[in-house]
Amino acid sequence: MNTVTLLGLLAGTLTTLSFAPQVVRTWRTRSTDDISFAMLAPSLPASSSGSATA
Repeated sequence: MNTVTLLGLLAGTLTTLSFAPQVVRTWRTRSTDDISFAMLAPSLPASSSGSATA
């Protein structure tokens, strides 16, 4: 693997892991009221564009 591929995999992994605290809190409280749309809104387009180009 080249450096660009490794950086892309690392970025994707870190982006996915950034959602973990919200998933854990939602799971524990059984409430989606705890989801931060301020964080989710800018993250979704970035995640979607990465998936579309893969």
